[in-house]
Amino acid sequence: MIDRIDGLRQFVETQRNRWQRWNLLEALGWTLSAVWAYFLVAVLVDSLVHLPIWGRLATASGLCGVLFWFGRGLARRWHARQATEDEIALSIERRFAGQIQNRLINTLQLSREAAQGQYALAPALVQENCRQLSQLRLPTAVAIQPATMWLASAATFTLIAAIGWMWQPLRFASSAKRILLPFAAVDPVYRTRLEVEPGNIEASGDVEIRVRILGERPHEIMILLDEQNRRSTQFVSVQSETVTYTLRNVQRSLSYAVHGGDFTSPYYRIEVPTLARLQWVEVNYHFPEYTRLPDKSVQTTGDLESLEGTQAQLKFVFDQPVEGVRLLVREGSDGISRNALASVSDSDRASEPGASAPRLIKDAAVELKKFSATEFSGELIFANVTEYALETRRPGQTPQRSAWFNIRTVADELPRATLSGLPTNGELSIDSAIVLQVDALDDIGLSRTGLFFRKTKSKANADPMEDDGWIALQTWPSENARQTTKTTEVTPTAFGVSEGERIELAARASDSCPDRAAMWTTGTTHLLLVTGDGSQLQLLYEQILKSEAEIAGVIAVEQKLHATLDVLIRKLDADPAADGNVLERVKGLVLEAAEHSKTQDQLRQTAGRIAREMAPPAGSLRLSVAMLADSEMIRAIRVLDSVATRDDAAGRRTSFADARATMARTLQSLREIHEHYIHFRKEWELAHMTPFLRMLADRQAILRDQSV
Repeated sequence: MIDRIDGLRQFVETQRNRWQRWNLLEALGWTLSAVWAYFLVAVLVDSLVHLPIWGRLATASGLCGVLFWFGRGLARRWHARQATEDEIALSIERRFAGQIQNRLINTLQLSREAAQGQYALAPALVQENCRQLSQLRLPTAVAIQPATMWLASAATFTLIAAIGWMWQPLRFASSAKRILLPFAAVDPVYRTRLEVEPGNIEASGDVEIRVRILGERPHEIMILLDEQNRRSTQFVSVQSETVTYTLRNVQRSLSYAVHGGDFTSPYYRIEVPTLARLQWVEVNYHFPEYTRLPDKSVQTTGDLESLEGTQAQLKFVFDQPVEGVRLLVREGSDGISRNALASVSDSDRASEPGASAPRLIKDAAVELKKFSATEFSGELIFANVTEYALETRRPGQTPQRSAWFNIRTVADELPRATLSGLPTNGELSIDSAIVLQVDALDDIGLSRTGLFFRKTKSKANADPMEDDGWIALQTWPSENARQTTKTTEVTPTAFGVSEGERIELAARASDSCPDRAAMWTTGTTHLLLVTGDGSQLQLLYEQILKSEAEIAGVIAVEQKLHATLDVLIRKLDADPAADGNVLERVKGLVLEAAEHSKTQDQLRQTAGRIAREMAPPAGSLRLSVAMLADSEMIRAIRVLDSVATRDDAAGRRTSFADARATMARTLQSLREIHEHYIHFRKEWELAHMTPFLRMLADRQAILRDQSV
């Protein structure tokens, strides 16, 4: 029995050694498989997308996590390798699918108790169990398939790693180093490599980027720009191994990189140097001598404003030291001012042709005088200049130009003169005197003011005259005063005119500007009629004759219009087909009716004006003309306009006939008014013949006296 139980224990001990070995090999297999699988995937991903530092760090951390997790499982297997007889027996019984019925573990436990003599029946039970177990084919304590599978998996991954290393040794080694050493400066292996110049620089304006392509040449490259959180991409086609791209007008610092193929360069920085900013300008204005204004000193932020011809002493103060400063000036018209820059020689002021828009005269840049590292001075004359800028120079940097500052040249305005005290009705009695007031105002100063008159020119005598015909009645010196008020009394005899003549009066002034010393500025021109009893009679008679002639003119036009319409109606009556519903014929009739309506409307407006301008003694005749214009003439216009709304030939004939009848009534009324008006005119001539002849005699006497 002892030999039998010893054999059983030897079998269990053999299985325990087997169990330890295969369990450890299984743990080692899945640990190696997991680590190799994770590592190979990480290497593949990095070789394809080139992980950044944070990606490499995350991947390395994941690899460490895999090593820790599966290494902990391997350590547990190692610590659990010393299994007892009972544990091995239970493992064998579990693999036998319950057929042993715990005989193996019971036999081992009873054998230990029998050796101690605790149970009398123990030896018999051990013998029986050994007999039963000897009839069974006991399995091993552990299956070798899991361990074999995991070891094969580990060997496969190892083979894959070896093949990858032999196929792409540089790429595999580079990616492996980048994963295992995430913070090391290890560059991935690219099919395309780009060498970017100038890299990190300090510049502004146009910046040229040069890219040299090594390896596989892509069809295009991308310029990646990052300017104050605003990203953009510029595509550039590749024609050769060297590509040049220019960033235009760089005014703010930015970062840039270049991407081409599978390569993306690091981001480089273009730092725009800080410009020396103008803090203030100290200006001392020397105004033109004729203004008699004292010098004026002001401090501005850059913009300048002064009277034209002012000489300005400028002192520019910057916020940081600069090596030198140039003053650039823009002029504003075709004629370039030769004295805009007082310190520039004649050879430097060579004008260049151009449009009238403001432009930069490059040859007219002035080097400012240096007082200190931040203070510079110069001189400027306000004459045909519109803007200026400052170009600063600093060691090791390209010259930087500031923004353009405004130069507002205020022109010496013309004086303003006004005349008051004139009759409101525009008539000046021949035997009366009036007091006139002359007011003058100028922005700088007046040299003189005056009251002037001239006789009105007739169209037949329109020859030019000296000073446009103005004759001074009185002038006053102003001694550079900005505002003056003068009064004077005048009579029509001072003008040398007679009744019925018209004169023009105006206040005039001249300022102290030397360029306009001999020039008068004329204010509003006032037209006056020199009147008397005879002149009033003459004007009334002229108005009566004018109205009579105008009424006769209206009758002539109305008669012609009536005759034209009568011919049209006779044509329609004689030829019924002439007013058929053919579209072209209807359009012709409508257009002819519109022309007649337009002519009738012009006659209506003329009649209304005649009524308004008719002499008041005409009395009811004025009212008759006005009523005729607002009744019969308007009715004729509306009837003619209705032709376009008629749908049939009969309706259009009716409209034309109605318009003809209305015009006939208008003609009859106009003829009656004209006859009454002629009668009125003759009676007026008889009633006013004596005073009218007296007026003519007086004028002949005046002409006789003037001729003598």
